[in-house]
Amino acid sequence: MRDQAEFVVDDFRGYWDRTALYPKGYGQAYNDCRFKDGTVYVREPVDQTFSLAALTFGGAESIKRIFPFRLSSAPFTVRYLVHTYDGVTGRIRDTGAGAPATPILSKAGMQDFWLQILFDRAYITPNGAARGLASEFVYVYDPSKTTTARKAAGLKPATFLTPAVGAAGNCTPGFHLVTYAHETDSGFVTKYTTPAGVTVPAGTPSIITLTGVAVGPTGTVARRILMTKFITNYDGNPDHYEFFFAGTINDNVTTTGNINLYDTQLVSSGAYLLDQLEEIPAALGIGQYLGSMTTWNDATDANDSLVRISKKGEPESFPATDGYLIAGKGEGGRIQNCREYRGTLYIFKGRRTYNAQATDGPASTWPVNTVDDNKGTTKLGIAEVVDATGNSLDFLLIECLDGLYPFDGKYPDIPLTYALENSMRLTYSKNSGKTHLCVDPVTKRIFIAFGSDATTGYHLWSVDYSQGLTYEKVRWARWAPIAIGGANKITGVQSMHIEPVQVAGQETARLIMADSVNTASLKGIILNEAVPTIGDVDFGGTSQDISFQVGIGSIEFGSGVNSFNGFRLRGFMGSDTQATYIFDFALFDSITGLSSGTGNYIYRLTNYVSERIRTLDFVRTAKDYSDFQFATNFVEQLIIYGKPIWQSRAM
Repeated sequence: MRDQAEFVVDDFRGYWDRTALYPKGYGQAYNDCRFKDGTVYVREPVDQTFSLAALTFGGAESIKRIFPFRLSSAPFTVRYLVHTYDGVTGRIRDTGAGAPATPILSKAGMQDFWLQILFDRAYITPNGAARGLASEFVYVYDPSKTTTARKAAGLKPATFLTPAVGAAGNCTPGFHLVTYAHETDSGFVTKYTTPAGVTVPAGTPSIITLTGVAVGPTGTVARRILMTKFITNYDGNPDHYEFFFAGTINDNVTTTGNINLYDTQLVSSGAYLLDQLEEIPAALGIGQYLGSMTTWNDATDANDSLVRISKKGEPESFPATDGYLIAGKGEGGRIQNCREYRGTLYIFKGRRTYNAQATDGPASTWPVNTVDDNKGTTKLGIAEVVDATGNSLDFLLIECLDGLYPFDGKYPDIPLTYALENSMRLTYSKNSGKTHLCVDPVTKRIFIAFGSDATTGYHLWSVDYSQGLTYEKVRWARWAPIAIGGANKITGVQSMHIEPVQVAGQETARLIMADSVNTASLKGIILNEAVPTIGDVDFGGTSQDISFQVGIGSIEFGSGVNSFNGFRLRGFMGSDTQATYIFDFALFDSITGLSSGTGNYIYRLTNYVSERIRTLDFVRTAKDYSDFQFATNFVEQLIIYGKPIWQSRAM
């Protein structure tokens, strides 16, 4: 406008719930929107469903947890492990199984579970609400070999073998101890059974023959033979001597075998077998660290600060005497989560954070250090922020009781939830342990779903970090209510994940969500880096626009009284070219349904005289209130015009 000053808002900053006066570009009610550069767009629709009808849940079963279960041979094949609980029994089903209605694991009291995928095998630990399930164990599920999960690790053979001297061969003359162990289909070698002795005559190297090598239980694929080097003065205790691997019977049928090795050929020690756990206690969580599998928070109070760490490269082999570390026994509550980050193992309790780093010694000797004695997280409160290719881990995201923090080995002073101070403190305190957190590195967004607290309902937040992962650069939008139309209605998010998918031959990502009430299907949102197609977006049978309020801070064009006499708005207002917006000054000037062409400016004359206009609270109580609300597909610029009409004078 001619001879008018301009106040331009072209960077929309997202949700604000911290102070009554919110800064330029921020506001309340940034609903169902996303951001690209400075523009605010309508969000992607819930347009994906994955039927769970084949799982045939019982009437009392409700979904508690889902985990994507993608095999390396089929990385884009949709497959999930789905956990339900009916108040008594927890069941886990595989949507990709030949008989998906049959649970792969059923356990009384299994309210939840945790999963670690290694070598296309699912390692499952059943747990209750706050710790591993009592009197239970870690299980392993390999769909290429079995239809149900079995206990990980395994018991030693109960039957002894019988060694004897056979024909001439290579075994060194003297007294030897011989034994065997079972090898499972996941590569775990059990403890060896009680050894038996045999003496190879002096001067006649021989073959040692074996009989009575018993077959193993289901899941056994081989028997491993072990033998000592010759013993000069046997003291009667086989535990005092080192056993070496001396051969393999590569099936679970044959009961005989031979050893034909010089002592100098016995080089691969099996001593570690004697000290490993035969069963891995169920824990709250399961993960990995530098090629070892980790579990934490067993079912007993004595182990709530204990992290078990397996032998490197052998995820089921946990040393019983020194394969663990203890973090802050008696302080900060139970261990809730553990993550590897830049070669360091970080251990999180509810109100404490620790770290430990591997040394050449056993895990029990690793030093454990306190990182923060006030901040920790819940069992679901960690996500990884990686680069767009998914190859480089940049940050961990940690949900603490006082907000969401990026973590790079230390916590920043101010959380990412800074702009939502009022609502987030209440929400986090009421939903501790019920949140779900995941990250899409391509579109650079964080998604947070809160639990089913009856007083707060469900909220799904989208956090854009494309401009940086600091509190002043992230932009928050609330995707609420989550119930958005017809067949794709979501009553409440019970579990969610980001997973890779292919759409029209292109690799992208999908936010997959399980409904706490509607168990007929999982719901998905294809996450799109591109701007949306012009036109109304179909949200499950209903047309959906963004709606948001934007603050303008405090505007004055001179130090006296100003005339605010116009504004322009640039954006797209839906396929019907209609915009619904409200422009509030003292007279509550309301305008609806104003026509607009695609990308055109909407222009409105006003006649409001005041010293300034500023954004106050959402209740519209002040006369100098300025509030812009929009229901539209996208908005990229707002301009307010005005000029001073007289200056203030000193009295």
